[in-house]
Amino acid sequence: MVSMLSVASAARADAAISIDLKTGASVPAVLRVALDADDDDENGTRDADEQTKVAGDELVALRITGAKPGMQVRAEGGLRLLLAGTPVAHAPANATLQLQGVRVSKSEGDAALVFEQGEQAHRFPVTVVGLSWLDASNAILDASNTALGISRHITHDGSLPREIGENTRSEDPENVRIEVEDASAQARVLYVNLVARDVHGLVTDVLRHLPLSRVGNSHRFRSGFVRLVADNTDKSAPEIGGQLLKVRLRDRVGIRLGDARAPLTQDAFVGKSGNAGGDRSVLRGKLRVTVLRMAPDGATVLGEDVEQAEQLSREQVVIANEIWAQCFIDFGRPEETEVRIVAPPPPALLSIADIDGLPAAGDGKIRVRAGERSIGPVPTIRGNTPEQTAQSLARAFRSAGFSAEVSLNPRTERGAYGSADLIVRDRRGALVALSVDSQGPLTTDSRQRMEVGHVDLRDGIQEFDNDVSAAGTLEERTLMKLLSDDDPTSIDVILINHFVNPDRQGEAFIESDVSNMANTLIFDRNAVRYQRQAWVQAHELGHVLMDEPFHPDNLGPDRSYLLMDSDARQGRVTGPKRLSDVECKRARRRSGPGAQPVVLVPAP
Repeated sequence: MVSMLSVASAARADAAISIDLKTGASVPAVLRVALDADDDDENGTRDADEQTKVAGDELVALRITGAKPGMQVRAEGGLRLLLAGTPVAHAPANATLQLQGVRVSKSEGDAALVFEQGEQAHRFPVTVVGLSWLDASNAILDASNTALGISRHITHDGSLPREIGENTRSEDPENVRIEVEDASAQARVLYVNLVARDVHGLVTDVLRHLPLSRVGNSHRFRSGFVRLVADNTDKSAPEIGGQLLKVRLRDRVGIRLGDARAPLTQDAFVGKSGNAGGDRSVLRGKLRVTVLRMAPDGATVLGEDVEQAEQLSREQVVIANEIWAQCFIDFGRPEETEVRIVAPPPPALLSIADIDGLPAAGDGKIRVRAGERSIGPVPTIRGNTPEQTAQSLARAFRSAGFSAEVSLNPRTERGAYGSADLIVRDRRGALVALSVDSQGPLTTDSRQRMEVGHVDLRDGIQEFDNDVSAAGTLEERTLMKLLSDDDPTSIDVILINHFVNPDRQGEAFIESDVSNMANTLIFDRNAVRYQRQAWVQAHELGHVLMDEPFHPDNLGPDRSYLLMDSDARQGRVTGPKRLSDVECKRARRRSGPGAQPVVLVPAP
């Protein structure tokens, strides 16, 4: 006779059933394993349906000792044996094997491990337990084609049901609940833990002792609804702490049932791999953060030193990730974000016809000093647009050995044409300071003005108004054009001390402005100080990602809980941090893989 002396089980990747085969030993109680219904490798097939190279956290290693030569083992019922990751009908008992649950038991012990030697056979009973995620309508979530998501609702509002009724539904589609089907359970209430782990497997949050009540007289148990949130403010929402789990995109959330040392498990991802496609695939933006100094060797505009300035800058990436997780969008790991500490740029930009965009009268000459060199005189030509005048000047600079780049700005509300800017560099690519030549003004043309752009942080940055919102002010253009990169797929974030208008904290320049400053943000240290009260950077990112200059309350009622509200600031659960489904879809459409340029790319 073959019998089992000792059995221990777990349901992680290192889980094991240890079986010592000795004659005359007593048979232990029925063993339980979890149905392997998730999709650990995210290949679009449930692990229980894989035919080759099966892998995952729910597999259980068989550690069999005392097997006699020629003894075979097979699985029956809702179990499979795996040899080197491949399902097999039977195998030598002393082989390195794994066990997988593939069908939930309808009665206790209806699956089994069967050990055979000659005509002798012994059936070792096993119960396969189902651990499932249910959606807002109580349908089982299929891990092969969907993923968990972060709620866009105010955390403690009525869209999160408080009761545990078996047929209760939720109006918030992101709310989920847990169902366990266990034919061996005797109690009326079971308890599970929900465990969030990051991409490195580190536990980031735990919801402990979530109760599940038996459904009638069935083998099924259901919990109340649980809401996934992305930040500590939401996690601290009053009265519902037992229904909240804090997560990040691409975390794995596991259901854990049973002994903490050997639980039955089932995992689900928060957001799908970006390559999977669909609205729940995670898209990632690239931020490039520039922190200004007050002067070339001066203090940084935020923080007590460079180290603190970098730390505060990276915290803004954390906050942006928390907010935009609602749309399955993030901006990567904060520690990998490029953060630069730089001096204000020199006056290397020459503006032609700023704001008014007037053509040249043709009755003057242009002179400008580039470093120690005098350029000009360059005669103005009657009727020449700002861009044509800039091109004439660029040729003069190039003839003198400089590099000159011309950019056209969007026409302002009262401009005849768009103004033009000229940026000058030396042969090595370094910016060259421009100034008025000693022989006369920049231009003597009676109609077309010229001005050298300066960035002076002592009085703050001059912000745009409605007339020049697309083009920006001369000081803003000087700042952005001289410090931003030329990569249209990245988002430049420039941190300043303050704007001239103390009520202004942040600005965004977007694609629809038809400007080479698109996808650039400027915000001040007050925006950093009010980081989780006003969510300024996340708000300004919204303008860029949605390519939308307006605010919801410009066109409709004031809803202060929305991220894109124009005037709200409160560091509470009801603060301005929510995004609508329409806004999420617009951001993904206008900035995702089908956009031009692509700002959001599929995340791993």
